[in-house]
Amino acid sequence: MVGIALDSAAMGQPIAYASADAVQFNNTPLTPATVYVLSQANAGGIAPTRDLGTGNYATLLGIAAGTNVLRLGITITNVTKP
Repeated sequence: MVGIALDSAAMGQPIAYASADAVQFNNTPLTPATVYVLSQANAGGIAPTRDLGTGNYATLLGIAAGTNVLRLGITITNVTKP
């Protein structure tokens, strides 16, 4: 099972996570209709696909359905950006 953490927790503490559906981001502004991937610059963060650098793996997280809602559809591609 793959998912994204919905909060930050200290080491050894439980976390809530989501693996599908819509997730609300209160502190991360999103651009509607933009595809988001795992960030290369911010470990554990998200970024639009345009921020993916050469040689980095593209892990699709989802598409922004609004300025603070990400419709999750996590796909591990095992493909690097040329």
